[in-house]
Amino acid sequence: MDDDQEKESETLLQSGDEFAGYTIIRQLGRGGMGEVYLARHPRLPRSVALKVLRPVHHQDREFRRRFAREADLAASLDHRGIVAVYDRGEQSGLLWMSMQYVDGPDAARLLREHGALAPAVVAGLIRDVAAALDYAHRHHVIHRDVKPANILVRSAPTGPEALIADFGIAVPTVDATRITLIDSLVGSVEYAAPERLTDSGVDSRADQYSLGCTAFQLLTGELPFYRPTLAESVIAHLSAPMPSVCALVPGLDPSVDRVLNRALSKNREDRYPTCREFADDLLRAVGVGPQTSRRAPSRPVGPAQPAPAAPRTPAAPPTPPQSTHVPGPVGHRMTVIDASLGEIPADERPAPPPDSAGPVVLRSAIIGMAAILLLLTIIVLVT
Repeated sequence: MDDDQEKESETLLQSGDEFAGYTIIRQLGRGGMGEVYLARHPRLPRSVALKVLRPVHHQDREFRRRFAREADLAASLDHRGIVAVYDRGEQSGLLWMSMQYVDGPDAARLLREHGALAPAVVAGLIRDVAAALDYAHRHHVIHRDVKPANILVRSAPTGPEALIADFGIAVPTVDATRITLIDSLVGSVEYAAPERLTDSGVDSRADQYSLGCTAFQLLTGELPFYRPTLAESVIAHLSAPMPSVCALVPGLDPSVDRVLNRALSKNREDRYPTCREFADDLLRAVGVGPQTSRRAPSRPVGPAQPAPAAPRTPAAPPTPPQSTHVPGPVGHRMTVIDASLGEIPADERPAPPPDSAGPVVLRSAIIGMAAILLLLTIIVLVT
């Protein structure tokens, strides 16, 4: 039996199987908790993504609880940037959940296949996820596992669109202060906010930190705080300065570093109030204003040569990070995915404020004249 046949035989379900009323078309992916299949709805003319929990987890109360919580929380949210959950149940001893099928890869796959993405594409994807996260936060849900593998990307006439999936370890805001440290470590430590690693309670700004780590990786192909061991990764999140994105991606405006440094602040009080404010600043930093990020039809997502940038005065080199940056498992490959957001002018940043030198000079002249008049008055009175 070859490797492909062996892999196929290990799947829970096969193409053509009937399961919980759905007809299995093919497997879409597999993870630690279960497998996901493309399936045909039994009554409606549409396909769904069917997630099935592995049998080994069926008797595990914690996995069953997380699986049910994911369905319940995701089903309570109705936003175009959140993968919708339609139904859940149990069939032949297996827990299952039917979800919206997104015809496109996740961002982790894009990184594996193409390396770092074009800055304009990254900013657009981060904007989509930020809007979805802010919506979830307004409805008192914290995702807690924002990462490229949970961001699905599909093509659209106006450019690639991102949706956030997998609310398996999400929590209602009311429960956020009661999360234990062990529960906080469930998920991906590579994207975990410092407060999640110190059992100090979390709020919506923990998702913003994870989104910032995701943006860094999509821009550079590397994790910002990757270390060989779990302990070293935790220490890096708690104390290591963020490496310079501009040092890894030549040509980026230095403001990109400033934006990511704020979103990845160790102190959550120093981060942006909302994910959307972070995303808007990132859009501006890469030269795509929030209102112009999807101005023209574009090509599907895929590798291509970036358009040549217009000449500009070189910026001062960024200050190198104080700690050595260890590259993550995804190599620093600068083959980019073309900015599928249309042609972007080289300099589309807001115009600088008007010159205020005139009012300042006038004000100084008035003060000077008043001082002279006061001095003359004193001289007259004395004489």
